[in-house]
Parts: sequence; C-alpha cells; structure tokens
Amino acid sequence: MRVSDSIELSYIFGSWKTEETVLTDWDAVRPLLFHTTRPADYEQQTRELRLTFDGDGPLRGTAGVYVWDSEYEIGLRSFIGFVVPNLVLDLPQTSAQNSKSWATFVEADFDINDSLTLTLGGRYT
Repeated sequence: MRVSDSIELSYIFGSWKTEETVLTDWDAVRPLLFHTTRPADYEQQTRELRLTFDGDGPLRGTAGVYVWDSEYEIGLRSFIGFVVPNLVLDLPQTSAQNSKSWATFVEADFDINDSLTLTLGGRYT
C-alpha cells in the first residue's frame, strides 16, 4: 500500500500445512521383524510488516517486523518382532514441538556519490 510518493507499507502472510505418513520396512523380509509407521502433522504461519522509504534524495531504506509460528507432532510407532518369539512388540512414541519467534529489522542505503553507496542494517531476533 502506498502511503505517499516515497513510502510504501507492505504486509506479507504465509501459511503452510502438511500431513504425511511414512511407512518403513527396515528389514525387507516377509515375517515382521522391524517396521515403523510415522504419521506427522506440521503447520507454520509467518507474518511480516515492512515499511519502505525511497525518496528523491540519496537515502532509502526498509524497516519492519517478522513473526514466525510453527508446530508439529509425530506419532511414531515401531513394531518389533525379533525380541520375543511369536510376539510383535508395539512401541508407541510421540514427539511434538511448538516454535515461536519474532524479529525487527532495518536497512538503509545512502548514496555518497554516483558510484559509491553506504549500506547499514541490522536485525534483532
């Protein structure tokens, strides 16, 4: 969105979600010796608010904030048939993680002359 001739405000949103199941036959033999099933759910969202300045003078720059939010869960199950004769052990395991992060950033360019530009910037996360 153009705020003025030299200032632009931008909002960027991203979202991603996946559900998958990985089946692994570790031993590749007919009787069940060692198999694993691993269903996983993953979701992530990002947001960025950015202010860009580009005037008629030698100074231009960008400043903004960024937010990251993600979570996943894996419900792993291993089936082991080689430990106890005629018995398949069912070993469930669960792994989960939530992750949140934010950052602020700024970058400025100053044209010293036609062939030399000074750039300064930083990011705090």
